[in-house]
Amino acid sequence: GELMLLINVIKKPRWQTAAFLFFINGLNLSIHNLALLPLPVYVFVVILLLAKKRLPGMTVFISGAAYGLGASLFIILIINQAVQTGNITRALQSALFGSSYAPAVLNTKMSWDYLKINTALISLNFLNPIVLFAILGWRHMKRQVGGFIAGVLVAITILEFVFVIRYPVPDQFTFFLPSLVMIALASSIGMSVLVNRSRAWQRTVMSGCICSILLPPLLYAGIPLIIQLMGINLHRPRELPFRDEVRYWAIPWKHNEHSAEIFAKAALVEASPAGTIACDSTAYYPLKLVQVLEKLSPGVSICHAGVIKHLYEQDSQRTLKSLQNQPLFIISPVLNFLPSESLKNVTVQRGEGQVLYKVERRGTGQ
Repeated sequence: GELMLLINVIKKPRWQTAAFLFFINGLNLSIHNLALLPLPVYVFVVILLLAKKRLPGMTVFISGAAYGLGASLFIILIINQAVQTGNITRALQSALFGSSYAPAVLNTKMSWDYLKINTALISLNFLNPIVLFAILGWRHMKRQVGGFIAGVLVAITILEFVFVIRYPVPDQFTFFLPSLVMIALASSIGMSVLVNRSRAWQRTVMSGCICSILLPPLLYAGIPLIIQLMGINLHRPRELPFRDEVRYWAIPWKHNEHSAEIFAKAALVEASPAGTIACDSTAYYPLKLVQVLEKLSPGVSICHAGVIKHLYEQDSQRTLKSLQNQPLFIISPVLNFLPSESLKNVTVQRGEGQVLYKVERRGTGQ
């Protein structure tokens, strides 16, 4: 939507189109901060059109108001947090970076550990000729759509691509989605170039499109077997019980993927009748959903590790006493939500065939 409005405002500058562009971008900001990446390009385009007197001066104020209206859902949350905490700076930091992602968002170096596995996951999008079409599209973009539009589209592509390749988070591949849109746009231009050359090229492009539909599902389904036959052992530092990692990530369809549900049921039974399970967001929601929907192990407490850490920082003695009153279980053997001095007094063990690690005080067996 943004790209169509952007191209439209360049071709036929109207303040209404510019305002709608900024409204949609503001609405997208209410969904995710990725909407901020192309915003500087949009602002540059409007300023340039204003300087050339192709847009009226009131465009600035109307577009600003439209952006605020679109982003109002998000802005209200920021204002609400600022009022509750009395700290505007902290509210803005939370809105832009979350609780702990500022170093990752502002990172300027490549993180090869994350990039290796995420590049493999991103490559699953390219089991088709889209890159070949995209390269041709970038090469002929200026001739096809004009220098200004081509420059704007390339600038957005570079901004989004640079952001994602140096963003060191485990789910880095998900932030490649905007770049995929720009690659698809370039590929459509490349296909347009080819189909206008000759009937033979038209058939070639059509064959490429048909392969793009038929080939990926076959390869996705075969990847787990191919990796097994090649003897490649893929594992992750944090083991997730019952999940076949290769199948989970390589095969897009998930109608028969029940590993989270199976894990949640087993974990709740192990922590019964009145244990506490400390976990991150990945495990929290499956555990909570299964507990509520199936009324399983109602006496088990499910706590986000971040919440425990926050409570501990506020009142360490009270939180420690509360944790000692109930058996404490964790999914990963890493107790990064407890301070180092507390770690000296506990051990972490997992019995054979169990999915949870039990945290025990040294020498007490409880």
